[in-house]
Order: sequence, then structure tokens, then C-alpha cells
Amino acid sequence: MSEFGYIPESLEVQSQSSNAGIFTPKDIYNLDIAKKWSSAGELELIETNSATSSDASVVALDFENIRGSEFDTHFITIQSGRSNGYQYLSLRFGVDGSYTTSGYRYARQQILHSTYSEDKSTSSSHLRIGSYVYKGENAYATIQNLHKDDRYVQVTSQMAGVEGNNSDSASSIGIGNLPTATSYNCIKVCRTSGVGWYEIKASLYGVRNA
Repeated sequence: MSEFGYIPESLEVQSQSSNAGIFTPKDIYNLDIAKKWSSAGELELIETNSATSSDASVVALDFENIRGSEFDTHFITIQSGRSNGYQYLSLRFGVDGSYTTSGYRYARQQILHSTYSEDKSTSSSHLRIGSYVYKGENAYATIQNLHKDDRYVQVTSQMAGVEGNNSDSASSIGIGNLPTATSYNCIKVCRTSGVGWYEIKASLYGVRNA
């Protein structure tokens, strides 16, 4: 009988691509506690970071413990309130707190003032994931290969927000990458200039067995 008392007493296999044997509820519970229960696509919260300011001086949120050796795919959610000017919600990637400031590529489709448009760059100082707004936004992005030094970082994103005083809605979807094969270990949530937020909150997750 194995450590977790599997049924039957044959070799059980539990992985993303192969499963064999029978697991009792107690087996599953014990494996989950031991972090050995495989749940492909499951999100594990790594960190939630937030900030507020009475003078809109919050210009970035940094995530410097991404647990890259555990996860090939990360998922980040972002909710912000009003800022002190129009700018684009963006990401940067770095190593040990030193962030890359050039070479980002992205392509986005967006709707502003009920008008469709495209926005793209092959050499930017940021990877844009949002539209040109200042009255608040909600966004998420999936980030792949951050910690792999033989692959490019790949990003997909979606955003919805309030454009400005006229309360028009804004939304966008996009893709992007950083075409440098480097093992990155930190993420910065920022704007495309020094325009700051009054409040912002972001949560970083690792995607298990993605």
C-alpha cells in the first residue's frame, strides 16, 4: 500500500497527460496538502499588490517574487481607479528589479468613443495592455515563458475601462512579446509615462501545469 493508501495496490499515475488507478477523497485531500495533486489550469495566488495616494503619485506596482521555477504561465488581474491624466496601462519585465525599457512588441484592437481602431508597435518602451483612459480600468493578461531563457515572453490581454469625463467606455484586446530569450523574474505594472493613479490593485497568479 502506498503512502496515501491508493486503490488498488498498483502503480497509480496522476499527471496532466496520464491518469491511472483510483483515488479516494482522503487520497486527494492528502495529495493536495502535500502539493502533489495535479490540477491542470488551476490558479495559485502568488501575491496581491495595491497602493493608494491622495495626489495620484502611484506610478507602478512591482512583483518581484514570481516563482518562475514553479510556473511557465502567469496570470495577472488589474483594477485601477482614477488617475491624474490619460495614459496606457502597460507591463514591463525585468531581472532582479532592473526592468527592460525597450524592444517590446504589441498589437491591439480597441474601441474608444464607439470607434474601432488598431494600435501596434515593434519597438516600444512598454508592452501596452490597455487603452488611452484615465477614469479607471479593469484588465487581465496571461504571460508565458517569463522564466525560460530559451524562449520569448508571450502576452495576451483584455481590458475594459472608462475613457474620461464624458464617461465613454473603452475596451481592447491584444497580444505582445518581448523578443529576448532571458530568464525574467519580475513584473512591473505601469503607465506609458509618469502619469499616476489615485488607487490601483493587482493580483499575480501562477497557472499550474499549463
